[in-house]
Amino acid sequence: MKNLFALAALALSTTCAAPANAQAACGPHDALVSELTDGQWQEARIAVALFDDGAGSIIEFFVNAETGTWTAIITNPNGQACIVGAGTDWTPIAADVPGVDG
Repeated sequence: MKNLFALAALALSTTCAAPANAQAACGPHDALVSELTDGQWQEARIAVALFDDGAGSIIEFFVNAETGTWTAIITNPNGQACIVGAGTDWTPIAADVPGVDG
């Protein structure tokens, strides 16, 4: 399952039809998160997971529930973050996840 997630994230990062300005957006993690949460997009972090790249990177998802915009970023252990996907029409799906209470 982890390999499938990593493959999906890799495919997203190389083929996603994200806005042109989002495809190359990289910078310090704190600055990028601030722009997503406090800037124009007003997105909230909804999920974080260890990215299966062997380097200890993390992937985070940010969403604005009112507008439906979403952004995915990957951050390496040195704090460098890059947007790997962004879009519109985010739709939450209620699902049972094994091992997760809720």
